[in-house]
Amino acid sequence: MRVPEHRELLGPVLESGKVVLCEWPLARDLAEAEFLRDSGRPGPRFTGLQGHVSPTILWLRDLIGDTIPFAHALDMQGVLLREEMAPLEQPAVYDRFPELAGTMAHNVAHLYAQIVEALAGQDSEAPTFEDGVELHRSLESIARRAEVS
Repeated sequence: MRVPEHRELLGPVLESGKVVLCEWPLARDLAEAEFLRDSGRPGPRFTGLQGHVSPTILWLRDLIGDTIPFAHALDMQGVLLREEMAPLEQPAVYDRFPELAGTMAHNVAHLYAQIVEALAGQDSEAPTFEDGVELHRSLESIARRAEVS
């Protein structure tokens, strides 16, 4: 389904409160994304922001979030970098589907696994309509700043 059709096609599903997975972009603009987020009966609403659950991105988030070891790793690389920086090896625990690495299905498989966990009531990184709204908000803010410049 095309983005202009999302609002019309999702309406009945949102009214039912059933599970929804809508590809990105969620809507044509921020106002429409907010409308979709807030419409209908409460229910699980996910958006296809596969990068949100990318094993590499989640690892990088955790690496940066643990600032002290991250800074030490950068410092050590700098001492060793005077020649050439060595790549950091991503821990295997982040990748549930290593056999799919390098394919278009890799992040999608992680997205679906996160949605399954969310629906089972487990902690999950599954991107929701709220995440989609936040991304629309960021993109519109960038566009407004570009118009001013």
